[in-house]
Formats: sequence, C-alpha cells, structure tokens
Amino acid sequence: MIHELGSPWDVVEASYLRIEEDIKMTVFDGSLTSYKRKDDLVTIAGALSLPRDRTVVELTARIKEHLAVNPDCANQPRFAALLGNK
Repeated sequence: MIHELGSPWDVVEASYLRIEEDIKMTVFDGSLTSYKRKDDLVTIAGALSLPRDRTVVELTARIKEHLAVNPDCANQPRFAALLGNK
C-alpha cells in the first residue's frame, strides 16, 4: 500500500528519516565524484561524522579533505569506493 504524504513537511520528514537511516547503513559503491545530489553528500558527510550543512560544492570539498587526511577510510568497506578502491 502506498501511503500518501499529507503535506510538504511530511515529504521533508520522510527525506530526513531516510538520510538518517542511510547514514548508519549505506555502503557507498561509487567514487565521490559520482555523487552529485545533495542528499547523497549529506549522507556521506553524516556517515563520516562531518557537519552536514552547506552547499553541494562545500560538502564535496569537506568530504574530500576528510578522506585526504584520514587515509584509513580506504580500509573501511563502507568508504573504500569513495576513494576509488572497490
């Protein structure tokens, strides 16, 4: 059964809840450059325990910087593909 969302706030809440779940569970299977949507970048930032605010460009830069100074992320299955290591 498809549940219709009653208001725009329901859509926002559903998106927020999905992102929160994805932060905990997602194994990122593409390189960082393959992620263009803000929701995806917010999810990656959250999974890396980084602040999740700002623009797509700023989130991408923040994530790149974090991955550069934390090379151990390449050894974690969730994040290895972000660095091009599948």
